[in-house]
Amino acid sequence: QDAGRAGLLTVSAENPPPATEPAPAGCRLARGAVTVSDPVEPAHRPGLETVLDHLLAGVALADDEDAAAAAAALGFSAVTPAGDVFTPAGVRGGSTAAPSLIELTAAAEEAQRAETGAEHEAQRARFALEQVRGALEQASARADSALADLNASDARMSAIAEELGQLAGLVRAARAEQQRGEQAIATARESLATDTAALAGLQE
Repeated sequence: QDAGRAGLLTVSAENPPPATEPAPAGCRLARGAVTVSDPVEPAHRPGLETVLDHLLAGVALADDEDAAAAAAALGFSAVTPAGDVFTPAGVRGGSTAAPSLIELTAAAEEAQRAETGAEHEAQRARFALEQVRGALEQASARADSALADLNASDARMSAIAEELGQLAGLVRAARAEQQRGEQAIATARESLATDTAALAGLQE
């Protein structure tokens, strides 16, 4: 079974910690701020003191960030009151309060709810989009039908106009023929009157 990883510090009185320089300005050595409490058995205190010497060697508690940066430039690892760690290699910072399991679980559940809500919103948007597409297709079909009807109407109007033109031509031709007929009748009447008058003269 995988139980994770662990670290082991091996020190002894025969392996003294590295020498620590005096605390830089604006700092105090972390080792001086940590003591072994009374409940520790006297026989164990020397070993614990040695462990602390190794762990806190070169560590300083800085009054502020400027003092911590100056201490890091001298080779110390300096910790500010806010918990930021300045080392010769860089700076580590951020919130010192890690979220609890309950908070992480609540955040995960909230994210799940948000994801579910977003999926529902996406489904509603897709449904609405399909409805709009359907309405657009119907409107396009109606527009095409209306255009076809308009084109057919234009064709019918053109045919009617052409027929009316032909009828108008026939009417004009008929009127001209009527005028010619009336002229012929008038001429015939005049001739008849002349002939009737001549015949009457002969009979006398």
